[in-house]
Amino acid sequence: MIDDLLPLLMWLFAVVWSLGVCAVCAVRGRLFDRARRRDVDPVSWNVVAAQAASVVFVGLPFVVYSVTRDEYGPVMSGFYERYLIAGVVISLLLVTAEWALMYVQAWRADRSMIDRLLKR
Repeated sequence: MIDDLLPLLMWLFAVVWSLGVCAVCAVRGRLFDRARRRDVDPVSWNVVAAQAASVVFVGLPFVVYSVTRDEYGPVMSGFYERYLIAGVVISLLLVTAEWALMYVQAWRADRSMIDRLLKR
């Protein structure tokens, strides 16, 4: 029974991981800050590594399912087949959101650095 849930649990972990990367970028990029002129730090290498890991985590459940497809019962196999496209679309949207938020943070950090240099 737990073997049947492995791709689903892996996908849920990947979704939570991706949302975490998005949250870190939104907070560190000060997206929800009312004072738009506050200093923003550049995207750290830890966030870049977490985003790269996110791409791996998002793809891994689909690989596991495709390799072990014949071992699932008809109920779980039907469930996975029914929601496969939705899972792929959600996964791609999350990865795209990570990239977009990282870009916004980097852009705002660049503007912050320019403002700091021009104030001197």
